[in-house]
Amino acid sequence: MSLRNEQKYQWKDVQGRDFFLPLIYIVGNFCISILVITMMIVVNSTQGKGTSSFEVNTSGTPAIILEIVGFVIIMGLWILFHRHTFKQEWRLGIQNIKQHWKLIIITFVVILAFKEIYPYLVDAFAPEQWKFEETQNDKIIEGMFDTPISTVLAFFSIVIIAPMTEEFLFRHLLIGELGKKLNFYVMSVISVIVFASLHVTEAKSPLEIVMYIAIAVGIVYVYLKSQRSLAVAMTLHALNNFLAYLFMVIM
Repeated sequence: MSLRNEQKYQWKDVQGRDFFLPLIYIVGNFCISILVITMMIVVNSTQGKGTSSFEVNTSGTPAIILEIVGFVIIMGLWILFHRHTFKQEWRLGIQNIKQHWKLIIITFVVILAFKEIYPYLVDAFAPEQWKFEETQNDKIIEGMFDTPISTVLAFFSIVIIAPMTEEFLFRHLLIGELGKKLNFYVMSVISVIVFASLHVTEAKSPLEIVMYIAIAVGIVYVYLKSQRSLAVAMTLHALNNFLAYLFMVIM
C-alpha cells in the first residue's frame, strides 16, 4: 500500500475557513468565562461574601451550560461557512454511516474489548507505581455527575459535543485538510498522538495514554477506511462515549 496521497492537492484545496472555528471557540469560551466569573464576583461582593469563599466549578452545571452555548454558536458558524453545501454534506454523511455501519460496529467492539483487557494486563505486568484502576480523565468527567441536572446536561457534553468537536479538530482539520498537503498518513499519526496526549494531561500513570491511543487508532482507521468521512468518525466516537456515559450513570 502506498503511503503517498493518491491525489495531488494545492493549498487552495484546503478549507482555510474551518481553521478559524477552534480559535473562535477558545476565545469565545474564554471571554464568556471571564464575564461569568466577573458577574459572580460582583454578586458575591454585593452580598458581602467577598472573594475568600469564591469558588469556580469547572465541571458542574454552569460549566456544561457554557460549553453547550459555545458549541451551538460554533455549529451555527460552521453551517454558515458551508451554507451552500451543508445539506449535501449532511446527506452524504448519513449515506456514509449507512454504508459503513458494519465497519463502525466491528471497530467499536475491538476498542471495547481492548479497554476491557488492558487494565488486567496493566495490573498483571506493570510496575506498582504505574498501575491504575481508571484514567484521571475519567475521574474528571465523573465530576459532571454531581446533580441530576448536570447528569442530564453531561449527556450532551460527552455524547454529542465531545465527539463532534474532537473529530472536527483531530480528524477533519489535522487529517482531512492539512493532510491534503502534508500527507494523510503522516497527519493520521500526528492526530493519534495529539488526541491521546490531550486526554492524559492529568494522568498519574504513563500507561493511561495507551487507552486513548487505542481509541484514536480505531477512529482514525474508520475515518481513512470510509474515505475520510467525518460522519463515520463522529458516529464511532459518539458510540464509544455513549457507552462510557451509561456506565458512569449506572455506577
